[in-house]
Amino acid sequence: MSARASASPGFTLVESILVMAVMLPVVLALGSFMIPLAQQASAAQAKLRTYKDVNSSQDAISRDIALSGSVLVAPDSGIADPYGPDNVGTPWSAASNGDGTTSTLILRMHATTASSANSARQLVYRDVNGCGAGVLDTNPAMTYNLVYFVRSGTLYRRTLIDATLPTCSTAYQLQTCPADAPRPWNELCTGTDQVLTSSVSAFTAGFYVTNGGTGGTQLALPTTQNQLDATEAVDVDLTLTRQNGAVTHHEGRLTYRENS
Repeated sequence: MSARASASPGFTLVESILVMAVMLPVVLALGSFMIPLAQQASAAQAKLRTYKDVNSSQDAISRDIALSGSVLVAPDSGIADPYGPDNVGTPWSAASNGDGTTSTLILRMHATTASSANSARQLVYRDVNGCGAGVLDTNPAMTYNLVYFVRSGTLYRRTLIDATLPTCSTAYQLQTCPADAPRPWNELCTGTDQVLTSSVSAFTAGFYVTNGGTGGTQLALPTTQNQLDATEAVDVDLTLTRQNGAVTHHEGRLTYRENS
């Protein structure tokens, strides 16, 4: 048998054009079906990521509120921050804007020898009366401040602590500063602010007090520290909006003080 006789005849140009003409509508139909599915899957994944970011951020804030000693209008006296909320040293303020909410949450925390996740952590005491076993707990506890704030759509947590105070043990907590602050950094800086999440379109904290004898709560409108000290719960409202339009909103209220 000759090589010519055994060779596959293949398709002619006309046959190929006919096949393409038949298959093109099929391919277009499949594409019009698959593209929306891919877009829906991408949107669902973005929404899931946003939901996880919101919940992890809320969990972190809730843990800190539960461990806090007070919610503050401004950082404690003696605690310095060379950068403030805008990298140029504007003073922090969490006073209510008139509707009981603020976009800056400032907490007073107790300094410890290890992270809050470490069950072996101990309180850090200031060295006022000496650090011996008999007088250690007569010293005031060392405190520091946590500041939750949003800048350029990113939710940050900044740690502020007066490291110049003499203490009986070394505090685990260190002062943080914005990562994009001009170099060289201020000498107070020992780390960068923690980024909790991005694409933040709303972040507010509202303050609540017991509503008489009903057992419920009502929104308070604190503008001073004394007014804020009378509140018993903080309501944190966080909303993220991704560039693709995925929106996730989470609101959680946590009682941090039981007033009589």
